[in-house]
Amino acid sequence: MKDMQDVQDVQVITIKNVMETLQLLIEKYKFNIDVLSKLLDVKKEVILSKDEKKLFEDSKDFSKMSDLIFMIELSGKDDADFKIGAFLQVLLEYHSISAETIALMSGVSEKEVSDLVGNPKLVSLESKYKISKTVMALRFFFKELEP
Repeated sequence: MKDMQDVQDVQVITIKNVMETLQLLIEKYKFNIDVLSKLLDVKKEVILSKDEKKLFEDSKDFSKMSDLIFMIELSGKDDADFKIGAFLQVLLEYHSISAETIALMSGVSEKEVSDLVGNPKLVSLESKYKISKTVMALRFFFKELEP
């Protein structure tokens, strides 16, 4: 029964969805079209045309571009605790940086670092901020090592 529910929650991504989300970035979040053009490696005219077919044809790697568009849009509505917890988990698990190291660099307890991944409600806002600034800086440097 659970597997059937998972299947029902899956949405098919279409070229139309990608263009609609791109337009949402421009209209709702006021993203600069020149910046999006550079970031997505798509001509500004193609973005302005709102033509899904042109967007697909102009893209060098449509899958990568569409993932990027959806990730940017998600960052506008994503839960901050979830997001920083996910970045922290990558540092802990993929890069094998210890919770102790992150705690020492952040000026918080090791328990707070662990709690941010497991139960963020237990961590004060001040500690979340301290951990977040460390996690974002480390993530910036270590992301080059990820596939």
